[in-house]
Amino acid sequence: MKKTQFLVLTLSVMLAMTAPALAAQDQTSRGSYDVAVYIDDTKVLAEGSDGQIISDGTAGIDDSKVIQAAMKAVSNGSVVIQAGTYALNSPVEVRVSNPTPAPSEKPDLVVTDISWKPKKPTAGSPVTLRATIKNQGDAPTPAGVKHAVLFTFDDGGAGSSVWSDTHTASIAPGSWVTVTASGGSAGATWTAVEGTHTVKATVDDASRIAESDETNNVRSEQITVLKAASTPTPTQTPTPTPTEEPSDVPKPYKAHAVPGRINFVDFDFGGEGVAYHDTEAGNQGGYAYRTDSADVDIGERSGVDVPVVSHTYAGEWIRFSEVQVAESGTYVVTFYTSTTEDGKSFSVLVDGKKVATVEAPNTGDWYTFAPTTVQLPLTAGKHTIQITMDTGWVDMAHVKFATETPTPTPTATPTATPTVTPTPTATATPKPTQTPVPTPGDKYGAGANPTGNPIGGGDGYTDIISRNDPRVKFIVDTRSELLSALQSARSGDVIYVEGNANIDMTGSSDVRVPAGVTIASNRGENGASGGRIYQSSASGADWSSLFLVNGENARFTGLRIQGPDPSTNSPARVAIKSWSKRLEVDNCEIWGWGAAAVNVYSTADPDMKTGGYVHHNYIHHCQNSGLGYGVVVSSNAVCLVEANYFDYHRHAIAGGADAGNGYEARYNICGPNFTAGYAHNFDMHTGPNNAAGDKILIHHNTFMATGPKDAFPVFIQGVPRTGAYIDHNWFYYTQLAPVWQSNGNGNLYVTDNVIGPNKTLAKSGPILYL
Repeated sequence: MKKTQFLVLTLSVMLAMTAPALAAQDQTSRGSYDVAVYIDDTKVLAEGSDGQIISDGTAGIDDSKVIQAAMKAVSNGSVVIQAGTYALNSPVEVRVSNPTPAPSEKPDLVVTDISWKPKKPTAGSPVTLRATIKNQGDAPTPAGVKHAVLFTFDDGGAGSSVWSDTHTASIAPGSWVTVTASGGSAGATWTAVEGTHTVKATVDDASRIAESDETNNVRSEQITVLKAASTPTPTQTPTPTPTEEPSDVPKPYKAHAVPGRINFVDFDFGGEGVAYHDTEAGNQGGYAYRTDSADVDIGERSGVDVPVVSHTYAGEWIRFSEVQVAESGTYVVTFYTSTTEDGKSFSVLVDGKKVATVEAPNTGDWYTFAPTTVQLPLTAGKHTIQITMDTGWVDMAHVKFATETPTPTPTATPTATPTVTPTPTATATPKPTQTPVPTPGDKYGAGANPTGNPIGGGDGYTDIISRNDPRVKFIVDTRSELLSALQSARSGDVIYVEGNANIDMTGSSDVRVPAGVTIASNRGENGASGGRIYQSSASGADWSSLFLVNGENARFTGLRIQGPDPSTNSPARVAIKSWSKRLEVDNCEIWGWGAAAVNVYSTADPDMKTGGYVHHNYIHHCQNSGLGYGVVVSSNAVCLVEANYFDYHRHAIAGGADAGNGYEARYNICGPNFTAGYAHNFDMHTGPNNAAGDKILIHHNTFMATGPKDAFPVFIQGVPRTGAYIDHNWFYYTQLAPVWQSNGNGNLYVTDNVIGPNKTLAKSGPILYL
């Protein structure tokens, strides 16, 4: 039940009419609101939280009218005025006084979960239903009253309802209980009907308990029932190996060799807890290939020629001991599985250590199997391989081990030194090559790097979070594990992404990262590339992000974060967006994000590092032809950008013209490659009265690009309110002045830089004024 918090607010607004300085940002309001006011192209609009337009008009003309209409539309609630430039006819003072309403002092019951057993029922089997009910109200539920839950199936169209009415103890505010169906018109269990059905759980269906909200008592979930097992055709029956009595020691059911194929049905002898773990008693598959209790389904399946291991549930496993590997190397391992659900996975363990997670594709049919391939390093000799179900709900046919190696995912890691590198293809991940740079004692350029860590991070980086770090609370290598960890993590927790992970986040946008939470992997540890989190196609609207930081002190470290498109036509998406201070992004490789790798909003502070700290990363191929930023500060934000290697950007660092915007860039290398139009490495846009941010510090950076002519190193597109201070940099560019200023002259101080391959010292300037 929604409970709105109210404030006593005195708001004075006085705004001047100007043109926006950056491309339009995401207009979605953050947080709870009743009315939002925002500018969309040439219109100004007031929109209710239900999506209805309350008032609109022409931006720059009707702003006062629309804002006043928004204020009048809310009696008790909140009005959010989005970031933007508004023109008011005169100063406006708004006084809103809304007393906090008294709490209802009533309970409010909701159903938070529905579960059933068996988890994967077949037609005709009895199914036991359970529900978790929570009191989210302000008062406890009354003791001695039945807290009933009614379960229905397709609203009565798929069999008789069942219910639970045995819980009578009081439930305190914020507490929950799980109840089990104990009765029904045809018994306490539901007789499963083949197909997919909607099961509804309604708490307090008889209205015995007075609640503050009587409209939120129902939860619905989908339950899929398989058809009953049939008798297999005799000609398809493989010859089984004789079954042995259970023992405490596993023994191979058959000899298994790598390279080669292993049928999952040929797991070890040894019985429950030794050769396999099965959470459901008996063989639900009903096929006589094995006489132990693991679930082996019938052999008639499309595209496979063996019986399959079926009816799998989370936590179950099968084991293959004494698998003989011919020679050491990385093997291409292809699993053949079926499932009718998305997000299903299982883990592969070798000699007790997890080495991979396999995401099983949704084949749409239990009788259709599809391959999934991973790469596993194996040493020569005998090994024990175990398959453990992460989620269950996957049928397993067989796995093939081969020595062929497919084209690997690009995993380049930059070194700390600049050189002109060959131009790679659009999808390649370039790796700068070791060549001479200014020595550490040279005060010009990025070679003066005093951080103790290599520019661009990777090999030699010292602040790596290892897998066994005591701060690690979650270890993930699938999308579902990562999302679950982010839901559970609290400030101070580390979510560790396995170094060999490839987590596909396609379809997810603005994934919230809580305050104080770190997402880490092992980039640079013993040459590791780091766990990869990626999107294969664009998700969300323009300027939406993969990760949206939801509080201060979040950190991303040691990761590879790959966007959907590294080309100049890439969609306007962001890897990491933060509206909170003290964000840290370090030792990551980030590429393929058309809008920006890192976007920092509204973090203004006298200390640049407090606003955001982006350091020791390799950031490349963010090059949408109209955007293409490595790091961008917006809407009154600052950031310290240090010791990164940038390449293939339109602007490696950019800032909006808003008051309060600024950045310090030091010890960075900007590589030699530009492919986006009208590109320059460091930039500050212009805004009202031709102002270009507040304070910009650019020192001890190396700019390697020598052209084209309009791809110059630094462009200040207005007059900074405080100043832009550019010193002790090394500019390779010699076609024109390395620093340009437009829309006015002033507050730009360019001193003590070196220019060209011979490092000609320029004590003052040069500056090209437009």
